[in-house]
Amino acid sequence: MMNGVTQSDYEQAVKHPEYRQEFLDKIDLGETAKYVKEVKYVPIQFIRYVAMFNHASILTLLYVKGTKSKIKVFPRSFGREPYECLDDFLLTLIDHEGQHAKDFYELSDNNIMEFRAYMNQIKNMNSRNISESMRAYILRGASKYCIKKQLSEELRMLLTSITYGKLLKDFDESVK
Repeated sequence: MMNGVTQSDYEQAVKHPEYRQEFLDKIDLGETAKYVKEVKYVPIQFIRYVAMFNHASILTLLYVKGTKSKIKVFPRSFGREPYECLDDFLLTLIDHEGQHAKDFYELSDNNIMEFRAYMNQIKNMNSRNISESMRAYILRGASKYCIKKQLSEELRMLLTSITYGKLLKDFDESVK
């Protein structure tokens, strides 16, 4: 069993929407738990491409440090590309949205929060058994974000320092 849930649990949540909140409640967030008040399933897909969303507390918006946030999980997170398996799901929930929760909790610089979340996913992707489509999705998203925010050089330096071999090669190809 990984993180309190199994691949079988994820597959059940994909097939049975009524099980999704129970599935989310079983996930062990690990160190991320101290930054997250709750993980809540929202059965209505409000925004077409949003799979998960970190909802900061009003206290965070008022610059009160140490406030936990809520992570909202939408139907797109279950069995739709790029979410092919449990590890794809956990990479987004824990490593991306969890990083946002940590940044909100610590009142980190809002200008680089998305960059930090992508970097956390990239740092952790090799420790999870993610699908190739998720790997490509993360690299594409990170490179698009960095180009949009003119951060591509910073991302490149970080990737070089992490030394990921195939990851670096994929990144080079995605920026061309």
